[in-house]
Amino acid sequence: MTPTPILVVEDEGIIALDIQRQLLELGYGPVQMAATGEDAVALAGSGRPRLVLMDIHLGSGMDGIDAAIVIRQRFAIPCIFLTAYATDEVVARAKIAEPLGYIIKPFTEEGLRTTVEIGLHKQRAEEQLRRSERRYRAVIDSARDAIVTIDSDGRIAGWSPAATRLSGLDEADAIGTPAVALVPERLRGAFLTSLAAIRNGMPLPERGWEQAAVLRGDGREIPVEISVARWDTDEGWFLTGMLRDITERAAAEATLRLQVAALNATANAIVITNRQGTIEWVNPAFTAMTGFAASEAVGRNMRDLIKSGQHDRAFYEEMWETLMAGLVWQGEFVNRRRDGSLYTEEQTITPVRDGSGAISHFIGVKRDLTEQKRMQQQFIEAQKMEVVGRLAGGVAHDFNNILTVITGTVELALMELPEGHALRGDFVQIREASDQAARITRQLLAFSRRQVLAPVVLNLAAHVDGSAKILHRLIGEDIVLLIQSPGPVDNVLIDPGHLEQVLLNLAVNARDAMPGGGTLVIETGNVMVGPSQSAKHPGLHPGPHVALTVRDSGVGMSAEVQARIFEPFYTTKEPGKGTGLGLATVFGIVSQSGGVVQVQSEPGHGATFTILFPSVPDEASSSTAARALRTARGTETVLLAEDDESLRLLTARMLRQAGYTVLAAADGGEALTLAAAHDGPVHVLITDVVMPSMGGPDLALQLQARHPGLPVLYTSGYTDDAMLRAGALDGTRHFLPKPFTVTELTRKVREVLTAGERR
Repeated sequence: MTPTPILVVEDEGIIALDIQRQLLELGYGPVQMAATGEDAVALAGSGRPRLVLMDIHLGSGMDGIDAAIVIRQRFAIPCIFLTAYATDEVVARAKIAEPLGYIIKPFTEEGLRTTVEIGLHKQRAEEQLRRSERRYRAVIDSARDAIVTIDSDGRIAGWSPAATRLSGLDEADAIGTPAVALVPERLRGAFLTSLAAIRNGMPLPERGWEQAAVLRGDGREIPVEISVARWDTDEGWFLTGMLRDITERAAAEATLRLQVAALNATANAIVITNRQGTIEWVNPAFTAMTGFAASEAVGRNMRDLIKSGQHDRAFYEEMWETLMAGLVWQGEFVNRRRDGSLYTEEQTITPVRDGSGAISHFIGVKRDLTEQKRMQQQFIEAQKMEVVGRLAGGVAHDFNNILTVITGTVELALMELPEGHALRGDFVQIREASDQAARITRQLLAFSRRQVLAPVVLNLAAHVDGSAKILHRLIGEDIVLLIQSPGPVDNVLIDPGHLEQVLLNLAVNARDAMPGGGTLVIETGNVMVGPSQSAKHPGLHPGPHVALTVRDSGVGMSAEVQARIFEPFYTTKEPGKGTGLGLATVFGIVSQSGGVVQVQSEPGHGATFTILFPSVPDEASSSTAARALRTARGTETVLLAEDDESLRLLTARMLRQAGYTVLAAADGGEALTLAAAHDGPVHVLITDVVMPSMGGPDLALQLQARHPGLPVLYTSGYTDDAMLRAGALDGTRHFLPKPFTVTELTRKVREVLTAGERR
């Protein structure tokens, strides 16, 4: 075996001898011994061991970490630390020595051998790297182009003399610094993104030389041409770049670019025609607007290229009369793009005269008004949605207050009536009707996209079955609705209102695609997503999912339409027939719920929307249901602020029946008075968000100023957006939407009190 000299630094003699014995038995040697840091440094210099086993905690003088740092810096000998314990501070210091590993006392002979072998392997790699560096150093030093090497952490590991000349930074100052410091601020984002992609395994593109810039210490930018190569070692990968100073060439190119940019940089389309209207030159903006490349446009007459047929003869006669009189013409055109689509443009046409004063050319400056008009239409649609949303919020507030009183009273009655009582059936019917009314409210809020997000575990197949009636009414009698579920379906975690919105939007989309009737199939089922499928769809992770498939026999879609269907306000329907928000909302809801949407369609062959939601365990649903059946009781004092008298009386009754002491107030001012007069602590405030004079958030602020840490539970029948404006929802506050049941109320109060105790 090749000799492997090792230095053992250990101040405990018995331990040192035992380590020496084990190393020799394992075939290493010779083994030198030192008991102090100073001796270790001296022996490392004289004996030149391949490896040092260093105890971190030495008895006196220089400790193991300082000794290892000196040995590493002076002699380039690596170290493995021996220790029985180490604090975070010690570990942080130890990293400075760049140890090859750690051996925790007590250790086995096998553990010692493994760690030493790993250390020697790393040490050999370091030696090989140093030899490689020496071989190539002469080449690097003589190169006219700057050569810079960075490691996988993005720090400079190699620096040539030409790099010093280029950047003004000495090698000693450059090595170890982040390479991004050499990159101008405007390019750092792209540089770091590329470095991260390479770190994650992306190969370097084979593009040869590319242009970039180097930031000198004096703040000047030096334009460079750079070529990068990657090479790998046992210690990781490295990038070596050759940087060529192209200052003079860049200056010449900049002048040329400026001259070209003067013609091409304008955002407006520019077209130059001769006297007869034949195109002689167009800028890139013209191509972007019309779709016609310069090679397709030059030589053709404008009327043959983009004329739409939307203007009558008199329109063109008036334009030509103005132009031939030498006057500037301004107006709006409806023209046709290369793909056949129409667009509106604002155009200014100016006659150009030759040396004799005759009109020889026309310059047209065009501005696309399509986006402006689309935004105007979006604004109108948004205003309509805002009106509907405000109406929905107001209706929901009053309606939910009423529903809370009804459902709460019915629930209290059912809790008191014995089984078999003649009135139980009537109360059950009232409860079912109230549940249906609450569902209608949720659908109204779902339409306005203003419902409070409240995801729950539910069975997708059962929920789709429950929506069959409303879907039948929505799509009409001329469309056959088939709801299918081939087998058992797992549960998913989603807001029921959001899910209803998804179903409604997809159903409406399918209905509009089948104006003459057809078949709509809604199918649910379990699917297993594999790694290959998830790799093709960002946001889709491998594992069990539940698929919701909505398939229609309608007109279908082209690939171009499919590429844009989820864009907000994009629609293929006639003006006034759609807002373009339906599928965009579906996409947002599904994404927010952790799912993905996939579309398959061809013109004339219908469309299939497949939504994949991550499945959740059955236990989550059953445990949630079990918890929901239990009424949480308590003995604390509750301050209740609710301006609706019926709801206030019912809520107080619910809480008192659950064991709480209740101070009930009709508004914020009365709540402050009751709290001040109460002889004892108030444990929790339950307040409506919106009340006359003083709203819930203001009441909470005043009470918490007097009673720091007072927990608050907000209730409201208003929408999420209204409560945000009132300051009631900030991600850290407790909220209970109306209508609520006794069980929901008492469980939420208990949750709020428990959270307050943990603080």
